[in-house]
Amino acid sequence: MLRFAILSYLQRKLSPRPELESGLGPFLGDLPCAIADFDRALEVYAPMSEAYRARGDVSFDQRQFDSAIGDYSKALQLNPNDATAYANRGSIRVARGDVRDGLPDLSRAIELDPTKALAYANRGWERLLLGDELGADQDFARCFNLDPTLRAKLECLVDQTKKTMEKKPPTFGTPPEK
Repeated sequence: MLRFAILSYLQRKLSPRPELESGLGPFLGDLPCAIADFDRALEVYAPMSEAYRARGDVSFDQRQFDSAIGDYSKALQLNPNDATAYANRGSIRVARGDVRDGLPDLSRAIELDPTKALAYANRGWERLLLGDELGADQDFARCFNLDPTLRAKLECLVDQTKKTMEKKPPTFGTPPEK
């Protein structure tokens, strides 16, 4: 699905530019090729926040988290009101275990676009891991109101995590230097 979204984006933004059209075909099944297409687009044309964000999405799919975070950060430099870039960067930080670092990004995403169900889900997850069960429950409730299909996917996982945390609360090491 992501690859088709990227293709759609590239076709809308770049297809009138023949020097980039040759790269569109292979990347439908090849994420590294998609990265190369975005690299080329960002070299040839003025930086576009959407291109950095989309390249970050592809990097995330390849589990290249540092690259994805860098691209989302560049997208936010160009467009500081990009709720999706904040949500994605925050979600990656949570997924990597940087639970304290994801909270500000996810909160900013929600502030900019309070309809982002996954931002609530990820912030709820982060709050749960940090021991803020009330805040987590509020975020999960908001998430489920916005997108009821997420309830089935998350409730069991959240319940299991709460039970595990009751037995042994999580411990976190020293936060990384900034």
